[in-house]
Amino acid sequence: MVYTLKGGMRTMKKERFIKTFARTYAIALILTLAFTFIPFDVFASSGSYVNDDGDLLSSSEESSLNSASSRIKSETGMDVVFLTSKDDTIADPQGYADTFYDNGGYGEDGVLLYINSNTHDIAISSAGYGITAFTDAGCKYIIDKVSPACSEGSFGKACSQFADLSSDFIKAAKAGKPYDKGHLPKGKLPAVRDLLIALIGGFGFSFLKTSGAKNATTNVVHEATKASYYLAEGSFNLTGLSDQFVSSEIKQKASSSGGGGSTTHTSSSGKTHGGASGKF
Repeated sequence: MVYTLKGGMRTMKKERFIKTFARTYAIALILTLAFTFIPFDVFASSGSYVNDDGDLLSSSEESSLNSASSRIKSETGMDVVFLTSKDDTIADPQGYADTFYDNGGYGEDGVLLYINSNTHDIAISSAGYGITAFTDAGCKYIIDKVSPACSEGSFGKACSQFADLSSDFIKAAKAGKPYDKGHLPKGKLPAVRDLLIALIGGFGFSFLKTSGAKNATTNVVHEATKASYYLAEGSFNLTGLSDQFVSSEIKQKASSSGGGGSTTHTSSSGKTHGGASGKF
């Protein structure tokens, strides 16, 4: 009887242990799944938009860029992300940028700028609505704009330019007119404009000043418009006629091979991206 009681107690303890373990395992599994499927943009909302893996930015530049990205996020709902590197083993800058965005915990709609100071690679990866806002022509335009600062080693300046351009591009797209072929931002050149106005005014003044003198000599000019007036009679005989090629000016007109828009590709994680890449 005692043996039976002890055996029963052992059985009860074993069952209690199994139930406790199962309950603990279930709770751990639920928590794991919950954190796994939390939307990535919850993490991105912490303001970690700058990933200076290449140590190319100062602390103040990182802070300024994070503030700019947070402002753009609140105004447009899109993530503007920065990634720097010095790794010269990255063979596919575009793919690297795409994968980083996918795994970085950012929202479905956004754009990422990748800069590598060692390989001189620069790439833009767009996702979601970013593919609409950042067309192929638009990405090339942005790369051309920020590359000079990268070449100078002013990476903070390049990233700041990218933030400003991104804000403009996103707002233009949301207004129904995304920047694309034939519709790209016009540079603001007040100095050139003022110079042209001054030149036109100067030419106009000169024209008015000399018009009287020109009119006074008009009759004299028209009295001797034929070469025969300068030749003595019988002193010129035409014995042959030939054509001689002097010069030719060819003006090439740019042709468009497509209607613009964005070319998309699939990242290693299976997500769709747009963008472009180049060298600086």
